[in-house]
Amino acid sequence: MDILDNFLKGIAGSAGLLNRAIENGSFIECVCIYANQIDALLRIGVILDSQLKENNSTIVDNLLYQNESDKIIYERSIYKRALENNIISQNLFDNLSDLYDKRNRVVHRYIISGLTTKDILDIAVEYETVYKKIITVIANLETKQIKSNCGMTVLKRCESSKLNFQIINMINDKHGGINLT
Repeated sequence: MDILDNFLKGIAGSAGLLNRAIENGSFIECVCIYANQIDALLRIGVILDSQLKENNSTIVDNLLYQNESDKIIYERSIYKRALENNIISQNLFDNLSDLYDKRNRVVHRYIISGLTTKDILDIAVEYETVYKKIITVIANLETKQIKSNCGMTVLKRCESSKLNFQIINMINDKHGGINLT
């Protein structure tokens, strides 16, 4: 298995599920998937930053794939690594930490607390705002890699129809043949 390819399929599949959750108004699902996407993006961010600093294209596999028996690298530790490496600001780190706690309330205490569906919608909107900031952070790292000709990010022109086909195939592969359209 190509670990990076598998990871990218996961991001694509998760993004497809997020779009579907947004369309369906599935706010709990939105919160969970936004958290999933942000974790994945920051994992890539840590790798991109490391490649820039070390002037190489090394991919840290344990950030992109974990077997059941592997030591877990938790979201909070990814947030902390991103902060320590100046990938994200203290303010963004604080936002992520706050959202992590809110997400846990949504997942574990929706039924047994005063948390309302409106509250969950508000949390999903907060996640979307932070998600967009993280996308910008990663895009900036990718731009730095392209400009410095260092790391795994390369500028490659591709027909949009061919790119769409590749993304659809990645999503279908991740969903294991389940048609969600």
